[in-house]
Amino acid sequence: MMMAFPFSLKGKALTWIKNLPQRTITTWDSLKKAFLRECRTPRKILQQLEGIRKFLQDQGETLFSAWERFEDMLFKCPEHKLNKHEKLQIFYNGLNIETRRILDFKEPIPKMTAGKGLEKIDEIARHSSTWHAEQEPVSYKPDELCSILKNIKKVQSDMNSLTVEVNMVQHSFSDPTYGRVTNLEKVIKKFIKDSYQNQRKNQETIWGIKMEYDGV
Repeated sequence: MMMAFPFSLKGKALTWIKNLPQRTITTWDSLKKAFLRECRTPRKILQQLEGIRKFLQDQGETLFSAWERFEDMLFKCPEHKLNKHEKLQIFYNGLNIETRRILDFKEPIPKMTAGKGLEKIDEIARHSSTWHAEQEPVSYKPDELCSILKNIKKVQSDMNSLTVEVNMVQHSFSDPTYGRVTNLEKVIKKFIKDSYQNQRKNQETIWGIKMEYDGV
């Protein structure tokens, strides 16, 4: 490795290693430490650390590209000494709102442990790379897309109408003028509450579908 290392250098680094006195460095470990002392100045390390802490997803940058760039920044700055919690916080806070929604769709990343959150981001990022892989574009007929979007809007409209009806019924049960709530009414109220929760889950699913078709 010591023999091959100089061939990977150029510029000032190559000049430095050529000017080293003979037999001053005899092991790979000593060469590595000497190289880091020479080329990894405190100012350069601070600049890289600042870049990591100010990480932001670029406009139009995919989740996979952002994650890959962030990991590359960490690799190029081995002195960062960031723990898993700090890495997760810096990367997640640097993402745009739409990308956070993708990551938080099933379970919010901030509620996970640092290790699990980083694993989840890595999993989704690598899976999402197939979404943006260079391939022959899929052709959609305008009529098909319009039909899909109309169906989505209709379902959303139905959901909104159902929400209004549920709120009106719940309000009627909570109205003191109706007197004491009977057991039957309690059962009905529980059914309405469960239906409302299912409706919210359906809305989240529809939102995910809409985001996907908006991307198309």
